[in-house]
Amino acid sequence: MRFCLYTVPMFLLAVMSWVWRAWHYFGRAPERLSWAETCTLAVLPNSPVLIHSGRNRARLKAMRDTLLKRLLKAEILGMQGLQFALREPLPQKLLALLKLAP
Repeated sequence: MRFCLYTVPMFLLAVMSWVWRAWHYFGRAPERLSWAETCTLAVLPNSPVLIHSGRNRARLKAMRDTLLKRLLKAEILGMQGLQFALREPLPQKLLALLKLAP
């Protein structure tokens, strides 16, 4: 019982973080992201500021591309999908989130 009480909030926090990052980086809901965008979020470290300072963008792209190739190997993604995804650029800047509440 104690495990559930600690695990469920952490899971919900991870889901909310996933949705927030999709909107903040790409301006779209997670279900509308491309393979490359989804893989970028999946490998994004816990300190995303490091990526957008410009220092580690090559490392982020390499990690994203590695994950895409693993999806090809697992036959989740086809060769044509991989080629399109590898050509997609990384997000250039964080997007401002909409403020719905006053």
